[in-house]
Order: sequence, then C-alpha cells, then structure tokens
Amino acid sequence: QTSANYELLVTRSCIAAVKFLHGHESRAQPGEGEAKPYHDLPIMKELRRMAKDAKMRAQRAPQVSDERMKWLEWDEYLTLVQNLKSECLPRNYVGQLRSESAVAWSVQRYLIFGILSCVPDRQRTIRELKIDKTLFKEGDKWVIRHGPGDYKTGKDYGVRPPLVLSEHLYPTLEEFIAKHRAALKPKHDFLFTRKNGEQFDGQGIYRLFTTTAMRLTGKRTNPHLIRDMVVTHLRGTDASERQLEALAIYMGHSLQMQKSTYDRRSVEQKVAPAVDLLDSLNAKMSAGY
Repeated sequence: QTSANYELLVTRSCIAAVKFLHGHESRAQPGEGEAKPYHDLPIMKELRRMAKDAKMRAQRAPQVSDERMKWLEWDEYLTLVQNLKSECLPRNYVGQLRSESAVAWSVQRYLIFGILSCVPDRQRTIRELKIDKTLFKEGDKWVIRHGPGDYKTGKDYGVRPPLVLSEHLYPTLEEFIAKHRAALKPKHDFLFTRKNGEQFDGQGIYRLFTTTAMRLTGKRTNPHLIRDMVVTHLRGTDASERQLEALAIYMGHSLQMQKSTYDRRSVEQKVAPAVDLLDSLNAKMSAGY
C-alpha cells in the first residue's frame, strides 16, 4: 500500500513538471497579481487538490516503518558521538598501531556525526562541505555558510544565518584538514571523502550513518532522523516558543513545519504539560477547601 507521504512526494513532483513543461502557457505567472501562479491550467488545479488531500492524510497517518528500530533519544545520540571520538586513537584495543588511513576514517566519521550534533541539518550539508566555499574559519570560529542554492529550501528562505560549529570540534577538525584528510587520498576538493577517494553521495552518507549507529547502539539510525530527534527533544523541554522559532529559522524551515513534520512526540507527550497544569490547578483548589 502506497503511503500518503509518498503520494504527496509524487504529486509535488508532477506539479514541478507541469510548471516546467506548461508554465509558459499560463496567463497567471509568478509575481503577477494576487492569484496563485498557474491557477488557470486545469491540470495544475487538480494536482494541487490532490497534493492538499495527500498532505492532510499524511499528517494523520501513522508512521509506515517502525521508528523504534531507528530512533535515538538526543542524549543517546550525543553518547554515540562521544563513543566515536574514542575510536579515533592511533592504537587499537590490543595496543597495535593502526594505519594512517584507518585513523583518518575514524576521525572523519566522528566529525560527520559531531557536526550534525551541533548543526542538525540535511546530509547534503555534510556532503558538500568545502573549505572557503561553504565552510569558513572566521576569527576563532568555524562556520558553515549557505546561499540560496546551497540548501533545499533556499528559494524560500534565501541566504541562511551562519551555522556555527561547536568549539569542542575545532581541534579535531583542524587536525583532520592538516593531516588526516590526505591519508584518505581524496580526488576532489570537498572536505569529506569515500574510502575510494570519490566524493560522498547521498547513499554513501546514509550507509555510513546506519551501519555505524547499528554497530554502537543496535539501532539503524539514519541522517534524516537527526532533525526530528533534536526538535522532538527540545519540544519536550522548557524551551520557549521564541527559542523554537529561532531554531526553525536556523534549520531553514518554518515553525509550522517544525511542529507538523519534525516533532515526533506522541499525543500523550504533547498534552502532558496540560495534564500537569490541570492537576496543579485542582490541587490548589482542593487546598482551599
């Protein structure tokens, strides 16, 4: 059975195709008037109706896959990152010296997981890191900078605010750039590389992530879940709406998307503060009698 999310993805792809192939036939062009662009194309009207219906069903539908097999609480993910750091030592568990390439691979793997812990972004950000293009040393800080063409929602949000890496990563990052990266014999200018020297593609990062997480946690966590995990964690804390809105801007999406897409708390978890509030109110009322 096809999921509502997949229907939505296919329908949106069809909408993009219609804009590309038949957009010039419409009298309702983007930026001209208040009407929705291309609304006079009958097929566009139907596709938008289908997309709206699929979106509504997707928001109500349960997850198709069992995320308990993939999900890590945020503190579990941070523990995973620390375990990866401990694997960067030059000697193995029996005291034998490891090869330069083996150490370099461990350091790179730790950096990939570590960067996503402080910049919970899409994996494209990791794949396309390039010094002085998207990754910059600015004063005493390392930051990632994205223009509109460097991330998925760039056409909607434009130039992103600088994404600042955590200071505890700086020594390892700088050592990787100066020493370890060369041991992997990259054939390109991107920061991270596959074992054969080629640039990472989406499947490469995905496999690296899932196999590493499975080995150390028993759960096949993937990079697509990082954003969900951090948003779900923070929405279960005392973070203010202002802080959560700032996080949404920082991550390149709307507050509404943060609530509807990335927040994976159950209904019971979401209403727990209301239950506590009512219990507290009733306790005060009872004390007054």
